[in-house]
Amino acid sequence: LTSNTTAAVKSGSSWLITGHKWFVSAPSSDGYLVLAQIATEGLTCFLVPRYLPDGTLNNVRLMRLKDKLGNRSLPAAEAEFDRAHAWIVGEPGRGLVALSDLFALLRLDMSVVAAGQMRTALADYS
Repeated sequence: LTSNTTAAVKSGSSWLITGHKWFVSAPSSDGYLVLAQIATEGLTCFLVPRYLPDGTLNNVRLMRLKDKLGNRSLPAAEAEFDRAHAWIVGEPGRGLVALSDLFALLRLDMSVVAAGQMRTALADYS
């Protein structure tokens, strides 16, 4: 049994996500990566867009911003998903694997950006 009660059910070519998330990173983004349970497959990673292809808002409600210590430049929020449309990222039932691969690439990207900014800051333009 898992503690993740956010559920996903198939609806045409997409999925509908229902549940509550205590931490959603970068709530101002146009999309969120969310872990949800598929009844037959298990924990799966989904991309939940803020806007649907027809331009309407998806059924995602940001409840509140988190009061975090330290890094306030990248906020986190609590969110409620009420049959929000989503698409699978990675393989069904392997949501943690999909997220770990994405986080590894994100960390590499942040390292390269930071190194580039330091090089620019220390460059001698004389």
